[in-house]
Amino acid sequence: MNDWSDFFGRLRRDLADLADEDIVILLYSGRGVQFAQTPRMLLTEAIISPGPIPAQPLPEQEHAALVALGWSPPDVPHFTNWHLELPWPATAAQYDATTSRSVQTLRDVLGVPSPSDLTIKAWSDKTHEPLSLSIAA
Repeated sequence: MNDWSDFFGRLRRDLADLADEDIVILLYSGRGVQFAQTPRMLLTEAIISPGPIPAQPLPEQEHAALVALGWSPPDVPHFTNWHLELPWPATAAQYDATTSRSVQTLRDVLGVPSPSDLTIKAWSDKTHEPLSLSIAA
């Protein structure tokens, strides 16, 4: 899948279909976004550094872009990644905004050339089984 518009639609559907304790991670060169569904929220994180805590400060341009997209900065020890909490159940508009923010982060901030360049990891923490996602098809 090379088209960001198609990827947006598929990711939007996948996020809306997540069940409690489902995890989705989209990575490119150790950076990306991840989603964790809980009974109360969909936790969304932007993974900006491959390690648990960035070894060096984030370049100002990336920092400004993440702020402009509405991400909350890391709050160690609670969050080591940029993050957002989407109340659950969420509205269609909230899923659209979360998906848009995630796609813009991947494409525009992290420089992912194409959705086909992403490594997709998805599983249920409840069953330990892999998830079947339309973005992975």
